[in-house]
Amino acid sequence: MVSCGRLGAGNAPCIFQVQDYKLHIIPFSKNSMKLTRTLVASAAALALVASFAPALTLADGTSTCVTGSTWWNFWSGANINDCVQGQLLVYVSVLNNYTGPTANPHDFTVNVSGQNVSNPSFPGSNSGTPLWVTGSYTVAASGPSGYQASYSQGCTGSVINNEQATCNITENATTPYYPIPTPYPYPYQPVPFTCTASQPTAALGQTVTFNAQGGDVAGPYNWQVEGRSYYSTGPTLSVALMDSGTQLATVTHGSQTTTCSINVATSGYYPAPTAPILPTPGAPTVYVTPTYVPALPNTGFEPLSATGVAYALAALIAAALMSFPYVRKAFAALLG
Repeated sequence: MVSCGRLGAGNAPCIFQVQDYKLHIIPFSKNSMKLTRTLVASAAALALVASFAPALTLADGTSTCVTGSTWWNFWSGANINDCVQGQLLVYVSVLNNYTGPTANPHDFTVNVSGQNVSNPSFPGSNSGTPLWVTGSYTVAASGPSGYQASYSQGCTGSVINNEQATCNITENATTPYYPIPTPYPYPYQPVPFTCTASQPTAALGQTVTFNAQGGDVAGPYNWQVEGRSYYSTGPTLSVALMDSGTQLATVTHGSQTTTCSINVATSGYYPAPTAPILPTPGAPTVYVTPTYVPALPNTGFEPLSATGVAYALAALIAAALMSFPYVRKAFAALLG
């Protein structure tokens, strides 16, 4: 409140009032005093509200950004676009069941709602996707069915002035996956089950061998030939045929049955004679006739040559001559 005299309105005090974007000078009166009180109260209330307004000063200190409601932006002249953005890093990981679907992080789409979002929608990544957000934001993921998403604390919040936040999204498989079997490109054909005889005809009493082949079931082989049954004998059966005419051999393997036939002649069966087994000739035995004649038989000594025999006789005669005197004395002593 100043003196109106300075403004050409006398010495009475006056006040200024802005109306319709024009400055009005009003002489001071009771009404003007009431208006003054109203303006002062309004200014005080505006200052109180301004102290709680969500305004922030930029790093350079030159301007103010607001993240609150529109009314404050109107009164303060600040705007959300005046704010420096914050950084948000979003990770997506997938936990698959052992028998369930096998989705990957890129199969899910991440949507970020907020103000001034640099990348509002993008595929998920296990290595993280960075983006810029100004103020409040919310992160949500969508993708294949059978998964339940869980979000970390940083998936909802507010970043500004180069603040950083991290959002971790985990997609958990909730239902097992049972794949539909792939059909064969052709209809299944069972393996045929057949029976054959070792020969087309046989004589009465001759032994014939029957063989069963194929089949796609498990179980024993049961045979029946000429009214006789043979159980669990395997796929091969050898049996002597005792009836003439066409004879049938029926074999059952699991749920499969087949029959083979053979013609049996009326004449008896005589097996071909078997040739005697002769010893294999070997090398002839050589007998050697001895060329010596024993000179001293029954002596225990091996045969000697004529020189040896003569030497032996000479040695015996010499021994007899040398021992003769002693032998004579011995006899004389015995006789005397």
